[in-house]
Amino acid sequence: SFANQFLFNPNPFTEGLLLMLRFSVNVNLWLMAFNLLPIPPLDGGRVLVGLLPDKASRRVRQIEPYGMAVITLLVFLDPFGLIPRIVAPIVELFSNLIFDQ
Repeated sequence: SFANQFLFNPNPFTEGLLLMLRFSVNVNLWLMAFNLLPIPPLDGGRVLVGLLPDKASRRVRQIEPYGMAVITLLVFLDPFGLIPRIVAPIVELFSNLIFDQ
């Protein structure tokens, strides 16, 4: 079948295609892990709001209007390299599970 020939008979075309597919999966894994950061406009922030007690939850929701500014500063400045230190292990875990390494 095509799938067997594609996966088990590597040639320059299929190797390049598999490399592109792997790269696109890794990009999506980075986006997934970043989205889980507990900053209010992201999904992780919404999970945080749901897990916190009412008083703390209200305080976190109050900073939501400023969340995009926080994210922008974190992405572009990130002076302590926090994003790679937090996100990379999550990406590596899922990448190893997906690609069986």
